Order: sequence, then C-alpha cells, then structure tokens
Amino acid sequence: MRTVKRAFLILEVLASEARKLSLMEISAKSRLDKATCLRFLSTLEGIGLIQRDERTRLYELSPKVVLFSNAFLKAGRIEERARPYLERLVSETEETAYYTIRNGDFRVTLYLVESPHETKTLVDVGAPVPLNSGCVSRAMLAFLPENEVRRIVYRKPIPRLTPWSITDPEKIRRKLLEVRAKGYSIGIRERAPDTNAVAAPVFNSHGVVASLAIIGPSERLTRKACEKFGPVVRRLSQKLSREMGFQASDENHQGKFRRLAP
Repeated sequence: MRTVKRAFLILEVLASEARKLSLMEISAKSRLDKATCLRFLSTLEGIGLIQRDERTRLYELSPKVVLFSNAFLKAGRIEERARPYLERLVSETEETAYYTIRNGDFRVTLYLVESPHETKTLVDVGAPVPLNSGCVSRAMLAFLPENEVRRIVYRKPIPRLTPWSITDPEKIRRKLLEVRAKGYSIGIRERAPDTNAVAAPVFNSHGVVASLAIIGPSERLTRKACEKFGPVVRRLSQKLSREMGFQASDENHQGKFRRLAP
C-alpha cells in the first residue's frame, strides 16, 4: 500500500503543474528522497504513465493518463448530467459556463460550453488549480469541514496570479462566510486581469463535490452583472445537486441547503 501511495503522490505532483518537472523538483514537491523518487519515476515511465524528455531530462504525464480520465467520465455519466445545466447557464447569461470537480487539494474543470459572443473567456479543461485559489475554489471550499478548510487555506501556498488575487488566509475565510450566506462566489480579476467569474457549489448525498460557474471578460461581466447572475448560477447548481442525489431532507446537509436556497 505504501508503494502505491508513493507512486500516486508522484503522479499528483506532475498533474498539479502545467509544465515539465526535473527530478529535483519532483523530489522536493513529493518530499521523497531523490533515489526513491527516481526509482518510482523509472517504474511509471516503464508502464507508460509518464514520459521523459531525453534532451532536457524533464518529466511529464503521458497521454495514456487520458484513458483513465475518459473511463471515469464515461462510468460516472457526469457529462450527461452536467451539460444541460451548462447550456442553460450560457442561454441565460451569454457567458462561458463550466463544470469543475474537486480532486484532493485541487480542482479540475471537466466540461465547458462556450459563450456565443465573439469575445469570450475560456478555461483550461483538465488543468489542476489549487483549491485555495479563485472564486470557483471558494464555492466548494466554503462547504468543506472546518479541519479541511484550515489545512487548505492556512497550510498550502496560495498563488498570486494577478494584483487582485486574494492570498491572505484571513480574507479568504471572510470570503467563505459570504459564500455560505449567498450560496455563490464572485471573482473579480483574480485569475486574469481582464476576467470575472461567478460560481456556486454542487452537492451529492455526501457533500460538496463540484461547482457550476460562468466566466467572461470584465468589461461585459462586470461586478454588477456578477451579482445579477449569482442567483442564476446558484439556482441551476441546486437543481443539478438534486439530480446528483442531494436531498433537502438529508440530515447532514439540510442546513447547508437551506442557506443556499434563494
């Protein structure tokens, strides 16, 4: 079991970076010594899950990993459930809509439906983003158990992508309280200087698992427009939550659902 955990740890390190990594970087991020790290890298390369650039000697995930993600998406029928709500979001807001899941201490966008406007904002499908960064993360983070919130917010580095990125843990905590009160989260130029977004949590019978969001150019999706569309995103996320198995009478989450109700 320990061996399997170490192998997956290395895969998570590579998945969390949008670039190739050196042995030293992987060793530092995984907190495994270089000899152990090299041994696992060689094994993972041998079975085709990672690949190494012979010229730079840098490592990255291989395309074979996509086979696993495709199998997961097909088995869970997630797209079949989420896509109609993304299409309705685009219809009602005319902005790009996307569905993002939690994956450990990261979030990953699985699907998006583009805005009909010629000028639009897109997101990277499949790219991991830290769960303490941006309004889409806060939509999920606000409804996680307190011990997880403290670990993710206070013990993980928070990336500053723009001058408006929120990196102060105390400010993030205050934002989470706002999300719990409103049922949706707003991001103003946090991940790109000309982009705003709105997100709301999606629950299943076990708790928060994903978020629905819209994103668009800040000149069109203004702060005022974000506040206008917040209840729209929240309403559709609630409907998707019911379809995902969330029940208003669920004893564990009944209070959360009432707080989210419009």
